[in-house]
Amino acid sequence: MEKLSEAGKLYLQDFYILNEAQSDVFIFLDAVMNQVYQNLVEEIKDLSGRDDVFVWESWKNESKSGRLDVWPSTKKEVIPFRKGKGDLYLICRDVRHEAELSDTASVSVTIRCTNYFLRSLRQVPSETLELALKTAEEHGTSVDVNKRNVLNREEVKLNLDSVSGSVDSVTEFIMERCQGVKEFALRIVKQA
Repeated sequence: MEKLSEAGKLYLQDFYILNEAQSDVFIFLDAVMNQVYQNLVEEIKDLSGRDDVFVWESWKNESKSGRLDVWPSTKKEVIPFRKGKGDLYLICRDVRHEAELSDTASVSVTIRCTNYFLRSLRQVPSETLELALKTAEEHGTSVDVNKRNVLNREEVKLNLDSVSGSVDSVTEFIMERCQGVKEFALRIVKQA
């Protein structure tokens, strides 16, 4: 590199203030994502009943903050789910893990599935699948099985003046989507 870019020059001029600002942002995002994760660990317990087919699980990226996953895993093999696998799952990412946010002061909540799940959906009668999709919609969750592995992607705006306000809105949003995913999945499984 012969010459520093104009963007690089601007960055270097404000290097200290930008590093301090980045540190503040990371502390805020860590606080939001850590508390959202703790809330989800508690709240997903309500999604699993004793007689349910699904057990809800969660995971948080410990090595690089800013991502957490929630998924239903089945207690037994039932198309399109494999026993104990997260074939249908939700991912929450902040700006550190999501390059395509329309607003960097947001988090993305994505419903994804494995290739196995998509292939297995072909074995589900079309009437059952349509009913499952409508059931998810009734619970505020849009699922598009024609999009390949990404079935839905939405953003939740963070309240930059309140960690607790951000935590509440993100947790509530994810739990609403979890309920929709649960109803979608149950409708498919009950017909199998």
